[in-house]
Amino acid sequence: MEELIKQIEEIISLLGDNNTSYPKKNKDTFIDKLDKINEMFEILQNSGDIRVQTINYKYINKLISLVREHIKNQSDPTMTIERLYQRVNNIKSSIISFTFLENKAKKAEEEIETKRLSINTFAANIEEYKTRIAELEKKANEVIAKDKTVNKLINDAQEALEVNSAQGISAAFAAQYQDIQTRNKFLWIFNSWLVGAAVFALGAIITIWILINQTEDNMDKLLRIHNTITVYTEYWVSMLVARITAVAISLAGATFCAKQYIKQQNIAEDYAYKAVLAKSIVAFTEEIKSHDPSKAGEYLTKVLDEIHKDPLRGRDNKEDSNVGIDLQELIKNLMDKIPTNKQG
Repeated sequence: MEELIKQIEEIISLLGDNNTSYPKKNKDTFIDKLDKINEMFEILQNSGDIRVQTINYKYINKLISLVREHIKNQSDPTMTIERLYQRVNNIKSSIISFTFLENKAKKAEEEIETKRLSINTFAANIEEYKTRIAELEKKANEVIAKDKTVNKLINDAQEALEVNSAQGISAAFAAQYQDIQTRNKFLWIFNSWLVGAAVFALGAIITIWILINQTEDNMDKLLRIHNTITVYTEYWVSMLVARITAVAISLAGATFCAKQYIKQQNIAEDYAYKAVLAKSIVAFTEEIKSHDPSKAGEYLTKVLDEIHKDPLRGRDNKEDSNVGIDLQELIKNLMDKIPTNKQG
């Protein structure tokens, strides 16, 4: 476009200083210039440049044609060339303004492209961050799941240890109880304490029966032979002492064996009781914790006191005292059987 303006300016300079005369000698030069200008316009028109798309080529071609006609007809082409010059100058100004705007547009486009790249980079970074956050969240969930699993395993292990400990204690008590029950069930006839108590009791009964019968017979014989109160009394005292001694020994032995048998049964019951406590200690403790955690310690204390209590020392002796024999009552009953006077 700058070259086109230059060519038109050369045409104007050929017209003279005031552009009012037309030198005939420059006719061929004018025509060549015009042809060159027309060729430039055609090149610009076919170039596809956006800056010259708005140019009215028909109007410019018409001006060039008018100038050419004036030159051929030897007339003054000054006005036509001036109009062509003004038109081309206007086009030049428009192109300059358009170029300025185009440069600004290009610059803005470059800035937009830069920002677009920045936005795309930022978007890519956001996507990457999202991916990393998703991975971190996944790992965090895995860690939480593993932590829950580990805590569950720890709780299960602790519970298993507690249950196993309780089961071990319970099994020990249950084994002792089962051993006693087995002996009592299958070997009750050979149980030494029970057999001893029965033997001593039977011996006491037989002794009392024999002594009573023989004493009356012997007393009758002594009275017939000696017929004296002194012999009768001495014999009766000696027989009384023998009766008391024999019966007391038998009953004492029976009482001792009975006490031992009862003590053995109490131990068996104590083992069974403690086995039940040991089996239920974990379950009851957890149940109490779920309702009132403050009561769990009290319950455990009581249960452990019961488990650690010595079965031979922690029992009340009231049951044992009821097994004993009142010797004073026994002597009184025997004295009632002494005859007051027997004379022949």
